[in-house]
Amino acid sequence: MGAGSTGPSRREIRDLRRIEEGNSSEPTPAEAIAILFDQYGDEIFSHVQLMVGSIPDAEDLVQDIFLRALRAWPSFQKRSSARTWLWAITRNVLIDHYRWQSREGQQKEALRSLPQPRRTDLADRLVCSEALASLPWPQRQVFVLRVIQDRPSKETAALLGWPEVRVRVTLYRALKRLRQWWDQGGETGEK
Repeated sequence: MGAGSTGPSRREIRDLRRIEEGNSSEPTPAEAIAILFDQYGDEIFSHVQLMVGSIPDAEDLVQDIFLRALRAWPSFQKRSSARTWLWAITRNVLIDHYRWQSREGQQKEALRSLPQPRRTDLADRLVCSEALASLPWPQRQVFVLRVIQDRPSKETAALLGWPEVRVRVTLYRALKRLRQWWDQGGETGEK
């Protein structure tokens, strides 16, 4: 829009008509998109900002809209108005944005669902070693097989030659003892 005016200037109206009518004195693609940006940029920005809820995201998307328009300008066939064509690009950019957001959200969720990496820091290993050392031998065996090596109860029972119920009870007692050890600052209270 013209500086300080509330509507398009006569030049902008003339340029828009020239663009939409496809006159022979057609502006370059960059000039055409600059005219369309001046005319419809605020309208498109307001819509995009309402749709995405973030001014920085809206600015990025509006930039993408007009870059796509610039690239597509040579193929614009003027079967519709330039405004309608820009709104179609806007709609497609918003759809792409939400698809990307959805995929990104799914990827983040998938990453959250992955098991957390095992601690490898030396201090953490020492604390873990101290905690394991606080367990009686049968509880330590079950804890290592079931929790650290992630073996099923049935396999652990077969390896130890125990009934499966004994493995589950022993693991329960090991976890209870480790919780006590941790809550008491590294002491189980039992010797």
